[in-house]
Amino acid sequence: MKTLRRSIIIICGIMTLISVFENLPTNSHGFSDLERDIDDSAVIQISTEQKAKIDDRTIIVRKIIIDKDRNIYVQFRSVSFPSRSGWTFRWGSFRLYDDKGEEYKIGGYYSSGKIWGEDASVKYKGPLNQDAKELILEYDEYNRYMKFVIPIGEEGGQGE
Repeated sequence: MKTLRRSIIIICGIMTLISVFENLPTNSHGFSDLERDIDDSAVIQISTEQKAKIDDRTIIVRKIIIDKDRNIYVQFRSVSFPSRSGWTFRWGSFRLYDDKGEEYKIGGYYSSGKIWGEDASVKYKGPLNQDAKELILEYDEYNRYMKFVIPIGEEGGQGE
């Protein structure tokens, strides 16, 4: 009986460890062509860790990536503890435009749910305006508003 109980505890422990490691944050961008371009260093990457809160979630803009065709990819992270099941953030609701007023349309997005929230990558169709000095991400839905201003070619930026 003691051996059976120990075996069950070990099996449950192994299964718990596997599920924990499956839900750790990844560095994947979600777009295979983009990952290939990043590996070839044919892109511009702007790191930022801007944060804003909506309800019990913290939305983080982690990185802006501009590929060789001047398409724009935005890496997001949504964090909530504990993660509320059944409610995912609508990543396609973010508008992206530059300081010259040109708006970029969404070309697709990828998201991956985790225990603690979500990781997402959103592609905006370029080409990015050569004269643009900053990108503005704006979310305005269901009486919730947030805005991120990201200088192009610089680290940092501001979120509200």
